[in-house]
Amino acid sequence: MASLRDKDQPTTSRLERVAGTSWAPVLFVAVISLLLTLRCAWRPLWYDELFTYYVAAQPDAASVLAALDQGADIHPPVDYLLRHGSMRLFGHDALGLRLPSLIAFATTLLVLFALLRRRTNVWSCWLALLLPVCTVATEFAFEARPYALLLASAAVAMLAWARAVERQSVGRLGFLAIALGVGPLVHYHGVIAFAAVAVGEIVRTIHTRRVDVRVLASGGAGLAIALLAVPYGMRATAFMGDFWTPVHHSQISSIYMELFIRLAAPSTLALVVLAGVLALDRRVAFGEDDRRPALPLTAIAATFAASPLLVYLIALGAGAMTARYAIGAIAGVAVLAGTTAGALLGKHRTALVAIVAVFAVVGSYHVLRLAKAGLRDRDAEPARPLAEFLATTDDPVVIDDALQFLEMTHHLPPDLRGRVTYLLDKDAALQFVGYDTDLALTRLHRIVPMKLVESEAFLEAHGAFTLLHGRGALLPSLLDRGLAPRRTGTVGELEAYRVESSRPR
Repeated sequence: MASLRDKDQPTTSRLERVAGTSWAPVLFVAVISLLLTLRCAWRPLWYDELFTYYVAAQPDAASVLAALDQGADIHPPVDYLLRHGSMRLFGHDALGLRLPSLIAFATTLLVLFALLRRRTNVWSCWLALLLPVCTVATEFAFEARPYALLLASAAVAMLAWARAVERQSVGRLGFLAIALGVGPLVHYHGVIAFAAVAVGEIVRTIHTRRVDVRVLASGGAGLAIALLAVPYGMRATAFMGDFWTPVHHSQISSIYMELFIRLAAPSTLALVVLAGVLALDRRVAFGEDDRRPALPLTAIAATFAASPLLVYLIALGAGAMTARYAIGAIAGVAVLAGTTAGALLGKHRTALVAIVAVFAVVGSYHVLRLAKAGLRDRDAEPARPLAEFLATTDDPVVIDDALQFLEMTHHLPPDLRGRVTYLLDKDAALQFVGYDTDLALTRLHRIVPMKLVESEAFLEAHGAFTLLHGRGALLPSLLDRGLAPRRTGTVGELEAYRVESSRPR
């Protein structure tokens, strides 16, 4: 009796021809991008995104650069300039602001597919495309920060290198230089691409026993472009210590967990399916695909996969470490997963199709869940509780949580924004919170009107006020001064207190 593999081969071959067409991955990515547009359009902008919004919403590109020169936000300029252009084309709203992230995410998926298309079988390419959809990377597709672009820069750098070493034309070498150089202008950790390509070139040099001067020259040209990010990086160091969390080597494993925890379900299911297929088809033997990718590309992907370690090493000097800085690891792991699957299962398409189907189902479910959340956000009014509270009181109102203050005042009607105050007290923040909660707001205040007042001056001027307390330092500071704020209820996620100062007005 014919084995399962032999019996399924005709159907699999027809399916493989469709999956291998150029329009199949484009159509799939277009569909999930359309679904994620719902989340892009209706999820309320949150604290970090508002910094991007206010910089990118400047009237022209020169003003965007000037805002960064003033220290309004910490990242290099390319992300803000892209979003500035997007908002001018598509509107000054959440969708216009976030659209570059969605395009970058879609680009990542298609680039990963294209990178492996001529190096392994079509199902391994689909696995590489689908893997990021099953990770936290999907969440950055609708966030107005540079991390989706950072992910795309990692994938594009691998593709640019592969094209350059295949056939060294001026255009391909120039593309490599631009791909490497623009990465750090999107986010400082784009420099990891230089390390990855350097590792790949070392491996290739050992294999060929020849240094490729033209590729090295392209890397040098890319480095010259990347140096444009240095002034912005120097300004960003002002946030070290007081603003960012401490760096510790234990964060490396935490970053891997945060980036890849969602792969646990599809990976487990894939292993179960694979075990079932192999049990049904006892004649299957693992074998390499005839188009196994070259070792240098595997080395480059492995270096990107080690991004959490590289981010830690960078953080020892820069002072900042978080999972999103290592998002390029997802592109590296996707390439490694695709190439490994092609090498081990390249001659057994049934198992590969089954694994790809698992990732497709899990990834689609994840995207549909995010789209549904976007629909729920359609009528969201994050500042409504505050607006209703302001209608019931004539008291001065203070919010002591920087995150809540910025979000609430942004979403409030313009005529109510001037009624909400944030009190500045760096010493209290360092004492009771552990870092300077005022620093980011004071820098953003250089380009955005906000009611920021020194704590001492406010308490001298007001004998009574309402405090809306979140995670700020004002409430413990008042208690430390001997005052006794009286809790009166809640306003949204904030606790309301009536504060009566004994100081003369």
